[in-house]
Amino acid sequence: METRENLRKSRKIVHRALMALVLAMAGLGLSIGVSSPAQAATTTICSSSPVPAGYVVTGAYNNTPNCGRFVLYQITNSLYNNMTICSATALPPGWVVTGAYNRHPYCGNFVYYQISNNLYNNMTICSATPVPSGWVVTGAYYNTPNCGNFVLYTIRRL
Repeated sequence: METRENLRKSRKIVHRALMALVLAMAGLGLSIGVSSPAQAATTTICSSSPVPAGYVVTGAYNNTPNCGRFVLYQITNSLYNNMTICSATALPPGWVVTGAYNRHPYCGNFVYYQISNNLYNNMTICSATPVPSGWVVTGAYYNTPNCGNFVLYTIRRL
């Protein structure tokens, strides 16, 4: 009986201490809530962590104090046509590369891609991504400024 009473008293003390801590943090404007990457449109992570599903890397920065020897990634799950991303991550399904540029300051050692999911006949895409299902290549061009080291394809729907 005495042990059960001591346990109850200990729980009350811990509960009060935690409540006091929460109130003190709230008074300082701090939050103990944890936001998941799925809720945030844009955030940063270190390259030692996998990029969450549905996110793309929009910036890759070396030598940042936050990540030590790893690369600091800026990531987003807010996608739009003609946006630019880094080749550090895979393209979302249904998206194609329409431009590829080496040595861009936002992507460090990665290739800087312009992407789109708005496909249309006679569109040009870079061979950095596969030709979408249901589409065929009607032209292939080498050494184009738009695709860097990749082949520029003209595509049309079958």
